Amino acid sequence: MRTRHLLSTLALPLVLLAAACGGGGDEQRAIADTTTTTAKPTTTTTTEPPGPTSSMLTGLPAHEDALVRPVVAVKFDNVEGRSTPQVGIAAAEVVYEVPVEGQVTRFVALYQVNDTAPIGPIRSARGSEVGLLEELHSPLFTWHGANGILDAHVRGSDIIARSFDDVPELFYRDGSRRQPYNSFAVGTAEIRATAPPEATGPDRPIFRFAGPGQVAPSPVAVPATSVNIAFPPAFGGRGGRGTPVRFQWDGSRWLRYQAGHPHVDGNGTHVAVDNVIVRFTAALDSGTVDTAGSRVPTAQVIGSGEAWVFSAGKVATGTWHKPDGKTPTTYLDQQGQEMVLAPGVTWVALPYGPGSSFG
Repeated sequence: MRTRHLLSTLALPLVLLAAACGGGGDEQRAIADTTTTTAKPTTTTTTEPPGPTSSMLTGLPAHEDALVRPVVAVKFDNVEGRSTPQVGIAAAEVVYEVPVEGQVTRFVALYQVNDTAPIGPIRSARGSEVGLLEELHSPLFTWHGANGILDAHVRGSDIIARSFDDVPELFYRDGSRRQPYNSFAVGTAEIRATAPPEATGPDRPIFRFAGPGQVAPSPVAVPATSVNIAFPPAFGGRGGRGTPVRFQWDGSRWLRYQAGHPHVDGNGTHVAVDNVIVRFTAALDSGTVDTAGSRVPTAQVIGSGEAWVFSAGKVATGTWHKPDGKTPTTYLDQQGQEMVLAPGVTWVALPYGPGSSFG
């Protein structure tokens, strides 16, 4: 069994790069030939460039109309026994699992081709989301609640805010659950319908997907049947390792387990994905505290660090690299070659410390 005892993350400052580009050239001027009295009409045929044929999130083929529309990103709560079961999580095309204060995690789920309704429970935004979502071009980010500092941080980015404060008519309280674990949105299609006309989907894949003849995740990958992911406290101290998480390979997909039992959607579907990425990440102090006085961490998603990539019943270890907020993350194996994923759904866990293992 491979166990991670020491996290070695190269912390780089978050730098958002802006590029300005311009064009120019000599103007072409048409000069009339006065000696010509007749001219044959000409016909110009314009061919539109082909649109995308596969999803930038999953690598799977889909209709072009779905592939150009903006991604809906939803912030799910994940307090075991209070937020569970989540409704709509099994329909997500990509899920980021990010630790927050109090040794719990929350999910940022992405939907572009798939739609689901209703969806929740939805909780507050954090600073980590900016570096994860800006690479999606103009995603619609849905959350409920945030302190002033983090709310301003999200709204100061290229993300299109679709929180409770922006579209309250799309939110409701589920009377069968207790607050604050009962905020729901009516559905991803309704959220997307509020997008401004200029909003579009990502223009490049956010992962490298395996093509014909390629081995996922890497030619140097080794067999693996399970991965246990620990989420220790962001800034040390007491409290153990938080809710235990495990993915088990069933011969075709990775099944997620939480707190020792299957992680199921509100409709009873066992959450299953095609790829699991464990992306070891440093925790930065956001400068804010929660209602209990705990420091609120921000995942340093820009920079580099250790990574494990699980796909097709195998695992490859290596590193992740993300130079800025708008460039997708690359994952390199131990030989420096870029790792590839099986087309399908991907779950990315971002633990802050040691304790994870696979076998």
